[in-house]
Amino acid sequence: MLNIAKTIREKRRAHGYTQERLAQALGLTPAAVSKWETGQTLPDVTMLGPLAAMLGITTDELLGFDPDVSEEHAEELVEPARDALARRDISGAIERCERAAAPPHKHHARLRRGVRTHGDRTGSLRRGRPCTVPDAGRRREDRARAQHRAV
Repeated sequence: MLNIAKTIREKRRAHGYTQERLAQALGLTPAAVSKWETGQTLPDVTMLGPLAAMLGITTDELLGFDPDVSEEHAEELVEPARDALARRDISGAIERCERAAAPPHKHHARLRRGVRTHGDRTGSLRRGRPCTVPDAGRRREDRARAQHRAV
């Protein structure tokens, strides 16, 4: 399970940022950061790259992704195959091994590639189209212009 709330809170404090300062840097309200840290909401996918950069971590760290499998988790993955071998079900054991080695989601590689390249605008989840998410500074400028026009 994702534990983004705890990661955001700990890393923000470690960098000495207030919720207000982090929110301002990302072009958001302090309430949005507060909701992330309490687990009421999750950051929008477009904010993962800028947020991770502000916190000095990778998006993998922000999302809690660890490519190393713990000993206990490895045992959990292998146990069904061992059971099948004990029953002399070779094809069942092979199937369970293949299932254990498969990525957790059918679009796992595409999702990781999209999140990893978001920050430098070189990738997108949509068939290689360039990412069009503006950086946080530009968002603030656009919002300020819009407010100025409205007055």
